[in-house]
Amino acid sequence: MLCGGLFSNDVLSTWFSSIALLHCIRDNPRLKEELLRVLLASNPDGTPVSLLQQCFQWLVQANRPQTRIGILQLLCTWLAHCPAAVRRFLSAPSNEPVNGVASQSASTGSVARGANLSVLIAEVATVVNEDETEVAVRGLITLLTCICVLFNSNDVPGFDRYVSVSSSYVLLFLFAVFVSIFYFFILTSYY
Repeated sequence: MLCGGLFSNDVLSTWFSSIALLHCIRDNPRLKEELLRVLLASNPDGTPVSLLQQCFQWLVQANRPQTRIGILQLLCTWLAHCPAAVRRFLSAPSNEPVNGVASQSASTGSVARGANLSVLIAEVATVVNEDETEVAVRGLITLLTCICVLFNSNDVPGFDRYVSVSSSYVLLFLFAVFVSIFYFFILTSYY
């Protein structure tokens, strides 16, 4: 029932389902890991899709900020303090384009790992408008990125903590996003 509401076209159903599910898994590491085993409807090629990957795909496809905020809150709660979920999120291939380039290379047939994270970082880097809901979405995406760095168990190739944290441009970028969100809320609170 929660999964049906989570992927509904109704904004309120998606919002309430994601909030209800995040409260169920909050502070429950065993349930977070159990949810990693949940498989949903099949892809066109017949392979089942995990709940985590379906949440990410719905996040990318959703155009309503309320839907995106609810799913981002769920993903942040799910990945926090759950290295197995972070590992699955970082190692999952993505069918979504990253800056217009599909994650599966036609020439090599290989699937890009970490494409989920790349899609999120690319979205934060491209500022379309600065309304409150978009700032909240960008802030939650930044928080999810930080959760992936903090709770990474270092067993996804190319995503160990040292590589993630030592790349200074990523840290500067995340800091700049936090500062811009902070200034946005300060400036809007005076008006």
